Formats: sequence, C-alpha cells, structure tokens
Amino acid sequence: MIMVCTDASWANAEDGYSQGGYIMLMGSKDMKTGTREECSPIAWKSFKLKRRTQSTLAAEAMALARGLAEMIWSRVMWRELTKEGKLNGKELEEEAQHVMATAVVDNKPIYDYIKSHGFSRTGMKDKRCYIDAMNILEDTQDGNVELRWIDTVQMLADGLTKMKADTTLLRLVVSGTPYGLKEENDILKEKAEEKARVVSEKKEQVQAMKTLKEKRKEKRQATIRDKWNEANKVTDKIRELKA
Repeated sequence: MIMVCTDASWANAEDGYSQGGYIMLMGSKDMKTGTREECSPIAWKSFKLKRRTQSTLAAEAMALARGLAEMIWSRVMWRELTKEGKLNGKELEEEAQHVMATAVVDNKPIYDYIKSHGFSRTGMKDKRCYIDAMNILEDTQDGNVELRWIDTVQMLADGLTKMKADTTLLRLVVSGTPYGLKEENDILKEKAEEKARVVSEKKEQVQAMKTLKEKRKEKRQATIRDKWNEANKVTDKIRELKA
C-alpha cells in the first residue's frame, strides 16, 4: 500500500502565503485498520503554496491536491517497476489503480467536504478552492484512492508545515518505528471521552473551589462570632464592675 499524509498551515509563510507539506509511505495494507506496521518513507516535501488562500480549508485543499498528484504519479512509477511486460500509458495507469492507495488529512472540514460528494459551486466562496476540491474528488474516485481523516497528534506531515510543531512521531517513523491509522469512529470516540473527562475535571475543580470558599466563609463567620462573643463578655464584665 502507498500512503500520503498532507498538511497545510494557513498564512504562516512570508507575504501571507501558506506552507504545505506531504510525506509518502509504502507499507502493509494493515496500517489502515489501526495495526502498527513498519513502513518506508519514499518522499517528503515542505513547500510554500503557489497562491495565497482565504481560509485554512483552501490551504488544506491545495496541499491535499498536490500530495495526491505526487502519490498517483509515484504509484504509476511503482507499477511500471514491478509489472512484467511493456505497457502503454493508459494501460499502466489502469494497472497502477490495483496498488492500494490512501490519502490522509487531519483537517475535518476538508475531509467532510470531499466525502459529502454533494458540494456545489454556489456553496463555495473561493472558486479556486472549489476547483481544487473537484480535482481531489476526481482523483480519489477515479483513481481508486481512499481518503482518511486522523487526529493531528497522528499527522506525520504536521512538522513539515509549522516551525514549532512536535516532530517526534515523524522522526520515529522515519527511523523505523511502526505506524498505523486509527479508525475515524475510534478517534471521535476518544476525543469525546477526553472532552467528557476534561468537563468532569473542570466540574470537580469548580465544586472544590466552591467548597473551599464556603469553608473560608464559615471560618470568617466563626471568627466574627467569636470576636463578637468576646466583646460581649468584656462589655458585661465592665457593667458588673460599674455596678
């Protein structure tokens, strides 16, 4: 299986341009099912996108379109190397589609937008982004390429687009550490559980702060009562002495 992970960082390059990046891997098809397998990086690139974009969605679409084009070309080259006999261009392209291919993004809007298959030109403000989306849809459908979404913590290309990104995972995979893709439902479930855990912890913190404030208030009130009682005792004693 051949896999390409693409990413983009909107308007973080000079003059308002965006930075794109991709890394291409060859490995076992079991990587798609969450199984961690050893894989071989065969190409990677960090590059400034050719035009300025109006949104993160447009930048991600440009980076994905570029990564898909590179992967499809690499898949054809791979098939030419491994297929016996001489094939013409069209036959080679058809044969290349038998090589399992996956494109991976960590941007949920572009993933949902492409997977919906129902987008229209009137619903897209940036017409150039619409053209990129149409090219992506054509490449994934006609080219027999599966589009997958993963969480950013799993995205290998993240370190190719941002200066301060954590590149630990990328370095580990390049050095031979097994890698695999989690299923979308599993990722969403984990994120929902993490969100519920954070909400629960915040509620506990709020409750703890409330309890602490109540205890402090009770302590202040008790101190005031003690001082008031002490003052009353002094007053009573002074009255007794006067009497």
